[in-house]
Amino acid sequence: MNSMKLGVIVPITGELSDLDGKVHSVLAPLLSPDTEVVIRGIDRGFPSVECELHSAYNTPGVLAAASGLVNEGCSGIFVSCFDEPGVLACRENLTVPVLGAYAPAMSYAGLLGDRYAVLTTDEAGILSEERKARTYRFSPAAIRAVDMEVTDLRRDRMQLVRRLTEACLILWKTERISAAVLGCTGMFPAAGELRQLLAAEGCPVQVVEPFAQGLCALETMVRLGLSNHVSGAAVRMERLKWY
Repeated sequence: MNSMKLGVIVPITGELSDLDGKVHSVLAPLLSPDTEVVIRGIDRGFPSVECELHSAYNTPGVLAAASGLVNEGCSGIFVSCFDEPGVLACRENLTVPVLGAYAPAMSYAGLLGDRYAVLTTDEAGILSEERKARTYRFSPAAIRAVDMEVTDLRRDRMQLVRRLTEACLILWKTERISAAVLGCTGMFPAAGELRQLLAAEGCPVQVVEPFAQGLCALETMVRLGLSNHVSGAAVRMERLKWY
């Protein structure tokens, strides 16, 4: 089996020094031993992506980072954000497969059962999830917020786990869900503990974590020689001016 290098773009600004270790300790064991993961952030933009405005400002950095990763030899690009900023634009510009966190996780949740839920950040997140569900034609049985902003997720993991657990237990009883999709890749450090707490409560809800799901889906696409490149739409990146 041939080795591969996958590029991961964290489409936000800020301190990402601890992310590399977390990704490799939590997610790397899910990939093939010969798969290398390279992580990049962006230089300019917002420290979180929680609306269309954030996405628009951060997308140029995503495009630049994606182009650089391909030049470094990456065979696929994963944009680690549930709002998928710049994903469609990257597919137009690059011939390698490009995935975001939303579509793979939602597609997989649909395979796990007819009724699944999305657990998002706050009220603004609910509006965003409703819009994306309509656009991509997914049909979650429920969308619930844990009432935490993206930056809060990084600061208080214990509270995040508690609120995710409470939401899953309620939705299992009231909406009969079989799976819960974590609606932000910033929630990935809480996924393992959440699964343990649900099992301890006898709750059969399966947790779909979009970082792991998207990265594994990307690896499979590369292994199969598939790409979602939009042919005929590429631009010459060297002609662009990045401000």
